[in-house]
Amino acid sequence: MPVSAWLEITTICMLGAMSPGPSLAIILREGVSGGLFAGVCASLSHALGIGLWAALTVFGLSSIMASSTNLYTTVSIMGALYLGYLGITFLRSTGRAEINLADENKRSVLKSFIAGFSIAISNPKTMLFFAALFSQFIATDLRLVEKIGLILLASSIDALWYVFVCILISTSVLRAQLLRKTKVVDRVMGALLLLLSCRMFYGLISE
Repeated sequence: MPVSAWLEITTICMLGAMSPGPSLAIILREGVSGGLFAGVCASLSHALGIGLWAALTVFGLSSIMASSTNLYTTVSIMGALYLGYLGITFLRSTGRAEINLADENKRSVLKSFIAGFSIAISNPKTMLFFAALFSQFIATDLRLVEKIGLILLASSIDALWYVFVCILISTSVLRAQLLRKTKVVDRVMGALLLLLSCRMFYGLISE
């Protein structure tokens, strides 16, 4: 592919990663409640999920999903239910005002990893994003190394953006303020996730 195509893909992937949504809510929560390390773990696992969607799209899943309405609907329902579950969990949170900043909360790395990966892989619209993006550039004779390059590019951009976000909120002053208002933050994020879940269900019903 020409350099101009790579630059265009890079720009679109950056805009996609930076757009607010459920992923940002999860990464922010992990970064605030668990500290920088937990946030980075969630960011890297989220990038892994994005890379998986990109790989599946590059190697043909998009055509399968497009030809199977039932499969796409099933995956979409599962994603919407997962967002709804997260939203309810956040709304029921009692907050973490008792967290000691020096203690860094010692949040489970595995939990942070699962949280980031799950929110990335549970959204089938990510696949549609890559299908729409890659379909303009992927030719039948595209080399294997170029396909791998597309996957790594999408995953790397996602990782860099969310790690940057985690570093940004990890400053002691900002994090201390967020921790004091964790209950409010959880309520706002919970409401956001529930709204996104409802919007996904509405989209399925209206199709």
